[in-house]
Amino acid sequence: MIARTKVAAHRTLTRLGARIGTDLVYLAKGGFWINIRQFLAMAFSLLTALLFGRYVSQEVYGEYKYLVSIFSLLTTLTLTGLGSGVMQAIARGNEGTLPKAFWLNLRWSVFACAGAIGYAGYQLAQGNTTQGIALLLIAVTFPFIRSFQLAESFYTGTRQFQKNALLKGTADTLLFLAVAIVAIWTNNVLLILCAFLFTSLISEGTIYLYTRSRITHLERVEYDVFSFSKHLSVTGIVSSIAGQADKLLVYHVLGAVPLAVYTFALAIPKQFRTAVSFVAPLAKPKYAVMEEHQVRTSVFHKFVLSQAILIPATIVYWLAAPWIYQTFFPQYVESVTASRLYALIFPLFGNFSFIAFETQKKTRETYLSTLIPSVIQIALMVACIFPFGINGVILATLIAKYGSTLYSLLLVSRMRTSNT
Repeated sequence: MIARTKVAAHRTLTRLGARIGTDLVYLAKGGFWINIRQFLAMAFSLLTALLFGRYVSQEVYGEYKYLVSIFSLLTTLTLTGLGSGVMQAIARGNEGTLPKAFWLNLRWSVFACAGAIGYAGYQLAQGNTTQGIALLLIAVTFPFIRSFQLAESFYTGTRQFQKNALLKGTADTLLFLAVAIVAIWTNNVLLILCAFLFTSLISEGTIYLYTRSRITHLERVEYDVFSFSKHLSVTGIVSSIAGQADKLLVYHVLGAVPLAVYTFALAIPKQFRTAVSFVAPLAKPKYAVMEEHQVRTSVFHKFVLSQAILIPATIVYWLAAPWIYQTFFPQYVESVTASRLYALIFPLFGNFSFIAFETQKKTRETYLSTLIPSVIQIALMVACIFPFGINGVILATLIAKYGSTLYSLLLVSRMRTSNT
């Protein structure tokens, strides 16, 4: 009975996929395990939000999110593009690229580490002991955490989505438990940060060492991905700065409590983004071995197809947001308006242009589609935060993201066969 059901499901997905131009069998197999991991990540994120909303003051939560934003910003100053490059190399059978990438990323982290230590020294000299110590802890842990996380590229490249879901799901569980226990036990931002950093360090390090032991052909290294990864990293730095600039601006201009309100405004919409992001890691290995004209056609097809889900989802969230916050986050009901505004970003989640540029190694298109919109986004946030506060930051983000999506799709339509 089970075997017949599987055969029938396979046949149905194959026929439907042929009609809409999408490999639904591959999407179902890989997507199931990626969704399991995404579901756990969303559940832990929401539980953490509920926990912080109940046990941690708004000021402490704002301080914690500020420090986590600095951690995220520092990781972007490393070779962030290595993950995509390693994934593509491994998809082509060059698994020895992973350990080479690990050491390369660690070496490049020295500069960001030195900057963090310098900023920590400044904070200590100003008498801000808590932030000074926190920055020192971040400085000595983030290079290793970021480098260890490259192991995920191995499982994406080899399409071992089940193995990756089990490993990362375990790591997410341990991280949630550590942060939850410390947050309930104390209202101390430094101790909560320590739980986040050292649990991440141990779990990610264990996954990397396990993955490293499974590589049997260390001699198979694709060195040219390192060069392109550096270009991806440059664009990644600017886009990531734009991604963290909102929280840094809100903290420094408006304060820790408004940052907590802003963070909760984005909490549910970002979980929806996590829910639909399972398609990206499935698409990358496929795009890495496609011809360029196939990738170009796929990008436009999937963007149009995705709107059938994303636009209704936007409408549903607009209607449900007041009830969600009143029920689960009564301390942050003031976040509803900003949250509904940010939800207008949902239709953009179906844009695969950036995956196309990465997998086809389009340096020029990668720079143009990332640098220009990111600079515009940062400038708009600075201009809008003073007159409009939190809503101004979100409005600036929407303008930049919609412009970026339209521009990237234009660049996809003009992609040439040769790299530029």
